[in-house]
Amino acid sequence: MPIEKSVPKANSAFVPVEGPVPAAVTPRGNAGQNPSGGNNEQLPERLQVALRRLVQQYSVESESTRRQEVRRIKQAHQFWRGLQYLWWNERDQNWHLPFE
Repeated sequence: MPIEKSVPKANSAFVPVEGPVPAAVTPRGNAGQNPSGGNNEQLPERLQVALRRLVQQYSVESESTRRQEVRRIKQAHQFWRGLQYLWWNERDQNWHLPFE
């Protein structure tokens, strides 16, 4: 006979809950006083545009950081293989030997 374990529910005071914020959970007891809704789902258009721009900038920023990290890791890998005189090709995003 398999033993069933009951998984305790997450405490909503510590774990965020998906969906609209219930009135009892809103901070400082100001339920219903936020004109944009409990989760800011009704932000004005200019704030939505600004938020989209911030998300776009963050994603581009993290992409270039990740590319630099991959480049550095590939260079270290080649260095420890004994290949130290390399050049970086932006087209294929890889290190190459001088005689290639």
